[in-house]
Amino acid sequence: HDTQADIAQSLGLPKEKIRIIQPVIGGAFGKKEDISVHIHLALAAMETKRPVKLTYTREESMIAQSKRHPFIIRMKTGVTKKGYLTAYQVEIIGDTGAYASSGLAVVHKGMYHCTGPYNVDNVKGVAYAVYTNNTYAGAMRGFGATQMAFAYESQMDILSRKLGINPIQFRLQNAYEIGSTTPNSQILTQSVGVKETIRKAVK
Repeated sequence: HDTQADIAQSLGLPKEKIRIIQPVIGGAFGKKEDISVHIHLALAAMETKRPVKLTYTREESMIAQSKRHPFIIRMKTGVTKKGYLTAYQVEIIGDTGAYASSGLAVVHKGMYHCTGPYNVDNVKGVAYAVYTNNTYAGAMRGFGATQMAFAYESQMDILSRKLGINPIQFRLQNAYEIGSTTPNSQILTQSVGVKETIRKAVK
């Protein structure tokens, strides 16, 4: 357990002396990937020999705890006149705030998902995680894929309008199916429900 290990190392205690009681909520959802007040509270409990509790206000939480990475995304897309995607060129700049946290992994994951659920044979991309004076950003649900979804779906809408193709049809004719290969060379062999999902969403 990362939190247990971090507290033990910081306080100079063996891991078995640190007990973490965690409510079962189904996942980390990003917040638990980073240390925030855990070490301070453990130190305060050690020094005072009493239970210690800290509750953030909403404002304090917004200032002090990790947030989703803001992305600047530059995307250039090649497409035929009949509406088939041929190429993507993508640049991602992820604002990781004052500390790196999970920044490198988040922009890396974002690049993995830069084409979304669509077939694109030629992909070139570069991703940066940059330090800024903003609140540090960490692992949040979606892990870079969420930001990319806004970009590539916006791109699909723009392209369909310029080509004069129905946006639903444009997505369907480019969507992944069994046997499709992703930009990172993964061959999809099962459970590819993109087209079915689009059709059901239309209904």
